[in-house]
Amino acid sequence: MKDRSFLKLEVSQHEKARFEEFCERFDLSQLRAGTKLFSWFLKQESLIQDLVMDRVNPLLRAEAKRQLVEKLVPPPEKVPSEFPTETAKRSAG
Repeated sequence: MKDRSFLKLEVSQHEKARFEEFCERFDLSQLRAGTKLFSWFLKQESLIQDLVMDRVNPLLRAEAKRQLVEKLVPPPEKVPSEFPTETAKRSAG
């Protein structure tokens, strides 16, 4: 078995309830869901971590989010044909 460490988190009752709903929706234990989210976050580049942690200057936040969307969402001409764009769906229908 891998050497594992455990962390203790403090959240509000509302956040705990939302997390429980999230776990149910994805059929994950709270431990597994928390581990996956934590691991994902630590693998992200600093821009994503800074945005999530609200550490981006408010004057630059909109530009940082735009850059992030550009990285995460391919331009329409690079979307695989099995994922038609909204324009293609409208013209086909």
